[in-house]
Amino acid sequence: MKVLAHIGYHKTGSSWLQHFVFEDPASGYRSIGHETPSHPLRRIVSEHPFRYDAAAVRRELETLIGTVEERGLHPVVSLERLSGHPFTGGSDSCQIADRLREALDDTGVLVVIREQRSMIVAVYKQYVKAGGTASVSQFLQPSRDRAARANLFDLSFFEYEHLLRYYRGLFGSERVLVLPFEAFARDGRAFVERIGAFTGRPFPDAFLSGLGYGTRDNESISALSIMTLRQVNRFAPRTELNPGPALESRTAAWLSKRLKKPNVLERPFAERLATGADARLRRVVEAIVGDRYVESNRETGELTGLDLASYGWPT
Repeated sequence: MKVLAHIGYHKTGSSWLQHFVFEDPASGYRSIGHETPSHPLRRIVSEHPFRYDAAAVRRELETLIGTVEERGLHPVVSLERLSGHPFTGGSDSCQIADRLREALDDTGVLVVIREQRSMIVAVYKQYVKAGGTASVSQFLQPSRDRAARANLFDLSFFEYEHLLRYYRGLFGSERVLVLPFEAFARDGRAFVERIGAFTGRPFPDAFLSGLGYGTRDNESISALSIMTLRQVNRFAPRTELNPGPALESRTAAWLSKRLKKPNVLERPFAERLATGADARLRRVVEAIVGDRYVESNRETGELTGLDLASYGWPT
């Protein structure tokens, strides 16, 4: 296959793959990037349907892909936003998939999934880091009305079988590789080797041996920091997730930046508090989720051939 399209999901090691694998030419692969708002991948994700120019996006992607091929490397399209966004319940997932298929030929799709309870904990922490002020219960169970004025978090976004079936229908079942994030945590080298086997271009042994599989490229912070940051967000400068803070304070903005760094509140004297806060957050998520994903996980396992129960998924 000519191109590898890595679409996420969020919170499944995407930053690690991008930084340590797809952006290192020693891997034999090279990402086409996604940095600027005008980048064709960003336009696939966010451009309004009335302004979206599919032909122009396709031409620009072909140019970027051709540049990578000229260097003798395997082109990679990598952006976790291509799977949709959990904050909005994946409301644009199908539109993005359709645009991606229209823009790319001879493409294999990599999808990394994660057990839902741990995924939701990580997603909620990311929501607060991005400026959110809702409690975890409010975030996971948003108020809705029949007018449907806004796209909100939806637990069904993590029923993976729906998106997997859609991509298999667009690209072909043999061109969609699904890997559990837990497989990376268990054996990082085997995880990366599986990607190389899928594309037909194995990674060099020397490259695989030198990878820092235990390196965290986007380290999480504790629920204690998240709990504090959520209150600070009420007074920090406005964000997409908090357009009307009570007060846009410079002090709150400074404190917000500090709290987003690992190990700010997780000092030895507060370690027990941090551990307890994480356990409480996990319990709240588990109580809300219950067993809603059991049947979905069975379907995902049957669809992919993955033994998800062996990775701790409820089935």
